[in-house]
Amino acid sequence: MGAGAVALAQWRHLHNKYPTDNAIATAYGQSLTPVNAPAARSVLTDVLLRQPDYAPALSALAVLDTITSDLSASQGNQEQAWALDKNNPAQRLNLAIISDKRGDRRQALALYHQALEAYSRTGWKATLPMSLSAVKARIDYLAHSAD
Repeated sequence: MGAGAVALAQWRHLHNKYPTDNAIATAYGQSLTPVNAPAARSVLTDVLLRQPDYAPALSALAVLDTITSDLSASQGNQEQAWALDKNNPAQRLNLAIISDKRGDRRQALALYHQALEAYSRTGWKATLPMSLSAVKARIDYLAHSAD
């Protein structure tokens, strides 16, 4: 059993044991995203029904929407998450990724810069959706290919 399957099994077990814990449910939904998008959406929607202003679930739902190519929904959810959690550079980075996928290079470039600034300003230690070197490389690419 691979690491992803082990993590999914662990989050499923915790979610079954503590079904109303929003942090556990959000992590379970995130672990479901690559293997069962409808189930992940159901879990994350349940979290947001209990707590509509829960930024981690909004962000996780935005990532799911990005994966399923619903970039409008993704952007809306991610903007809500950012409004609720402005000290989290991952929120800004996710918005940059969405803008990048939409082909809005200038917006993506500005958001990637803002994400790096937020990362530096906050001393963020948690994992980001992209490595810092990948963010810097994307900034360099967009800066040299912008219209």
